[in-house]
Amino acid sequence: TVSCTGETIANIILDYLSTNNLPFDNCIGQAYDGGSNMAGIYRGCQAFIKKKCPDAEYYHCSNHCLNLALADSCSISQIRSPKGMNALRTEITDYQGEYVCLTNKERLISLCETRWVDRINTSIETFLELYIPIVNTLDKFRYGTLKNPTAEQLCHAINNFQHVTSTSISCFLLSEIAPVSRMLQTETLDFSSANRYIDDLLDKLEQQKYDA
Repeated sequence: TVSCTGETIANIILDYLSTNNLPFDNCIGQAYDGGSNMAGIYRGCQAFIKKKCPDAEYYHCSNHCLNLALADSCSISQIRSPKGMNALRTEITDYQGEYVCLTNKERLISLCETRWVDRINTSIETFLELYIPIVNTLDKFRYGTLKNPTAEQLCHAINNFQHVTSTSISCFLLSEIAPVSRMLQTETLDFSSANRYIDDLLDKLEQQKYDA
């Protein structure tokens, strides 16, 4: 098993810099996720890097920050229920024989809690596209020979007005946020550009709020 401690990761990075003759003094920044092995002030990767590269200030990865902010905003009850999509997917795929009433080509995709933006096109949009077939499938579980109580609960949940509304709004908003998320992951991105992307996104969302 490869060690994932902050010291091990830092040594790999420092070895790479040395091998490629990249001066430590030229390193003026480092950005990772907020995990303790990366961001820890004593034993995190950034701490070991900073010992060799004093000017390399640590920044929490912009895209990870965006995902964390979205995860927090989606923690309210009206938004949290669409994240029950994973339970819905599990319930439906447990009955492969009945699953064909959805479609032979489309499948519900699990929703990654920590990478919400990255799964927008393959989870929430797919759910909305398959909404009617999903309801029909759950109805077969509810009223057919299976008589599954979980299907009853899920059907009630996804037919709830707040669920339908919040899922649709989430899809709309995240479709605007997804391009920014991808830009925040580009290798050539600098701090100024990241701020500009976020400011432009906020202006756009603010305008759409008034146009709604």
